[in-house]
Amino acid sequence: MKLDLSSLKSLSVDGFEMQFATNHLGHFYLTNLLLENIKRTAKETGIEGRIVNLSSIAHLNTYEGGILFDQIDNKARKETLYIKRSKRCIILGQSGCPHQ
Repeated sequence: MKLDLSSLKSLSVDGFEMQFATNHLGHFYLTNLLLENIKRTAKETGIEGRIVNLSSIAHLNTYEGGILFDQIDNKARKETLYIKRSKRCIILGQSGCPHQ
């Protein structure tokens, strides 16, 4: 039995599209919660901490031209774009903070 989460059209309690909220905002929030502890531990031990996010190739096929951020909570043209868009956001978000 296949569970197709990309077809679930729902919003988070904060009003964000659920795949975006889970796959991007969830990662972003967790990273922010961990960041100060990782920095402190690195300073105390001299061992650099890391945050590693795993994804899939789902990010490869979003909208032509990239993510339409001004329409992030609108219905995607295709249901599968919900998960693809959220996976692309994970990669974009993490590529912006490699040395914090």
